Amino acid sequence: MKQPSLLQFTGFALATILPTILARADVPIYQDKISLYGYAAGSLAFREDKYLRGVSSDTDNPFTLDAAKLGAAFNFDPVTARLSVYVPRPDNVKYPDNIYLLEANVTYTMRGDSKITIGRFQSSIGYESFDIPNGSFITAGTGDSMNAPGLNLIPNFHEGVKFEGTTNNNYGYGIALVDSIYNTTGKPFRGDGSLSDGFGFELYGKYHSENLSGQMTLGYQSNKLPLAMSGTAKITSTGETFPYPYSLNTNTDTWIVDLYGEYKVPNSKVTLGFEGAYRTDDPAIPSFNGKRFPDREFPDAEPATVPAQDMSAYNKRVITYFVLAMMKYQVSEPFFIAARFSTGQKKAQTDANATGYFNTDTRGFDYVRPDGVVVLFYKYTVAASYTVSKNVELRAELSTTDYMKTRITDPKGNIKQISDSYYAGVQAILKF
Repeated sequence: MKQPSLLQFTGFALATILPTILARADVPIYQDKISLYGYAAGSLAFREDKYLRGVSSDTDNPFTLDAAKLGAAFNFDPVTARLSVYVPRPDNVKYPDNIYLLEANVTYTMRGDSKITIGRFQSSIGYESFDIPNGSFITAGTGDSMNAPGLNLIPNFHEGVKFEGTTNNNYGYGIALVDSIYNTTGKPFRGDGSLSDGFGFELYGKYHSENLSGQMTLGYQSNKLPLAMSGTAKITSTGETFPYPYSLNTNTDTWIVDLYGEYKVPNSKVTLGFEGAYRTDDPAIPSFNGKRFPDREFPDAEPATVPAQDMSAYNKRVITYFVLAMMKYQVSEPFFIAARFSTGQKKAQTDANATGYFNTDTRGFDYVRPDGVVVLFYKYTVAASYTVSKNVELRAELSTTDYMKTRITDPKGNIKQISDSYYAGVQAILKF
């Protein structure tokens, strides 16, 4: 078992000791025009992924920092701004012990409460909150575990411009034009930072009343990605052969539809939640039997062609769906219990002979089952939460995930088949 890092211990201490220092839920800095906000969450947990074929399980560190966020809000009506930094749960593969810039945006409020926001802001897609204090569970319902590939379905942050408005007290709408809907490799909490390789947009409509609220969002992303390829050329005078690298441009159209709703049952302590999401990735990659080397680049080389390459792994549509159902019962004002069921599948429309498909999110290959399934899971979760004060909340969770023998590549590059994942933990949340 790996030893917890200093950052992990620090995060756990922040979430358990620091609340005694704070006395209010916001920290004004300058005449209520500038204020600080944020949270720190740490947990004591047991997490285990089980693998088939006799491969030993990987058990997580018991002490861990789940996340910490610190931000500053600037309110100079009608202009507001937000700037925050974020420390995610340490992960040797996805997230090293780094601090990330999370929010960096400016909002101008116009007449009729219409707003325009420019900068880095959070996606409007998704029912479960990105920020831990606003959720009801410790883990997410999307099936992500320590090493499982997950669905990569719900975006987090990106850059662009967003316009929001309301038609009356119950209805609202918004549209965002961004550099990308989803993160790319090495940029876990931001867009890809460029419009030359594609763009994205989100369009949503929402409804809110005393007992019922909901939102539907349509998202689109165009992703242009060069693939590194290679062939062989031959020098005429010497007969020497050498590799010839070149790039093959690809285009992938990604669409996502996300619908969620929440209903507070009248005259009861029950809240029901639902989410359904559907994503398609349609690659458009030229098929070819060979490619000639440009004579002008190799004046003394024989005109040659690249050997035919199997592009089947690149040309397959990938379909992802996700369904979540949640029930929360408010036992008393500070205490609630919640239960959640979620399921999802990511499947490539490939043939039985293919061993993988090209994942444009990670820019690498994901392995598939013979039926084309990349990820298939069923997750069952129960949780309880107790609010100690407006600054401190304690949570507990038990969850199990059946991965239906999903094939993955672990952090060391070994191919495994994950069958089950278990989580049991207690989390302390400091919020201010």
